[in-house]
Amino acid sequence: MRQEKMRRNKGFTLVEVLIVIVIIGILAAAVMVGSRSAEDNAQAAMVISDLRNLKAALLLLYADTGEWPEAPAYVYVAQNEKVLAELHKYMDRPIPDDRYQDIWIRRPQNMSDGKIMVGVSLHSGNKGVMEKLEGKAASVGLVDIYGEIYNSRTSKASTASLNTFCMFM
Repeated sequence: MRQEKMRRNKGFTLVEVLIVIVIIGILAAAVMVGSRSAEDNAQAAMVISDLRNLKAALLLLYADTGEWPEAPAYVYVAQNEKVLAELHKYMDRPIPDDRYQDIWIRRPQNMSDGKIMVGVSLHSGNKGVMEKLEGKAASVGLVDIYGEIYNSRTSKASTASLNTFCMFM
C-alpha cells in the first residue's frame, strides 16, 4: 500500500498534463485576440497623429510662405518630392514612404469655403484599423473624401475610397 502511494505522488498523469496544455492554449488564444485589437488601436492612433502632423506642417508652411503647396490642385504628396521636402522641414518626424498607399492634399471642388483637405489612403487589408478609425471619426474630425464624418455604411465614397481618411485644415 505504501509503495502505491509513493508511485502516485512522483509525477503527473497524462490527463492532468493534457488539461494544463488545453488551459494554456485557451489563454494564449485570448491574449492573441486582445493583442491584435491593441495593435489596430495603435495603428489607428498613428494614422490620426500623421494626419495632424501633416496638417500642422501645412499650416506652418502657409504661415512662412503665404501659399498652399500647389493649391488648388490635387497633390499626391508621396509622389511629389518637392512638396514632400517642403513639408518635412516642418514635421517633427517624417512619414515613412511605405506606411500609406497615398498621402495627398487637395482643395475640395464642391466646397466654396476653400478649405484644404489632407488625407491618407491605407493599404488594403487594414480592416481592423479602418474600424478603429471609423469609431473615432466624429471625436477626432476624420472625414471621407466628400467632407462628411467618416462612416463606411453611409458614405457616398466608392468601395475603393473607403480606405481613405481625411482632415480639413
